[in-house]
Amino acid sequence: MGYLFLTVALFSGLVKGYCSKRIGNLSDNINSALYINSLRMGICAAFGFIIILINKQLAYLAFDMDVFLLYILSAASMCVFVVTWLFAVKNESYMYLSIFTMLGSVVTTILSNILYKETINKSQYIGIIILVFSVILMANYNKELKNKTNFSGLGILILCGLSSGITDFIQKVYMKNYSKSVFNFYTYVISFIILGITLILLSVIKQKKGNSDTENKIIDKIVYIFITVMAIALFSNSFFKTLASGILPSVKLYPVLQGAMLILSTVMSVVLFKEKINKTAVIGIILSFVGLVFINI
Repeated sequence: MGYLFLTVALFSGLVKGYCSKRIGNLSDNINSALYINSLRMGICAAFGFIIILINKQLAYLAFDMDVFLLYILSAASMCVFVVTWLFAVKNESYMYLSIFTMLGSVVTTILSNILYKETINKSQYIGIIILVFSVILMANYNKELKNKTNFSGLGILILCGLSSGITDFIQKVYMKNYSKSVFNFYTYVISFIILGITLILLSVIKQKKGNSDTENKIIDKIVYIFITVMAIALFSNSFFKTLASGILPSVKLYPVLQGAMLILSTVMSVVLFKEKINKTAVIGIILSFVGLVFINI
């Protein structure tokens, strides 16, 4: 059952990535990125509430400070992830970005080992090391395709990968201790509030400076369609990944999920986004696959 949840999360993540890439051109400023992501968080929160109603778990919405701290941490890390992802997917090759989110799975694996003593054997350590080497190769590929990533671009990529790993780890902590379906709902509600307040504050600051604030007002209907589909895919990805985290050990779940995502993202990048693939990229992808094999031995 854990691998079934993982499979649904995998393909949901692929759809989410496709939609993010399609609307990436709208994220050339912080206001538009906040606007897009606040909308998708609001839609995800609505789906989360529907799940709570279906499961008849309204009682679980009661205030608990310890749990709320996890919700806030999860929401904060998710806000960082969705905003940095939207910037990164615009400026970097899709395959290169997938590598950094895969590195986030290493963070989750290590933290799970420290906190929950989840065993990492020698072959799995070798697999993680191989994945790191694949990152280095893919960095060279990205340089050939998109030119060298500047310092700010690298910072965004690192933040994207780390925040992805931290978000996954908080999901793991929650499922180990509570295992209730309100986690995703509160994560999205608080994310919506954080992004919305930040957008309003930035808009007020721009108005006080006499700058127009029209760039975050998206009119094209197709964009709203992509945002809606992206929100549904994000909710599905997070929901089923949370379920899988309560069944599968982190050393298998997260590297396998991200590694499989890299392979499928590569196919999508070449077929749909027309990104060129060369020997460096092929070797990097093969290494990531070998790393996955070692992790699952």
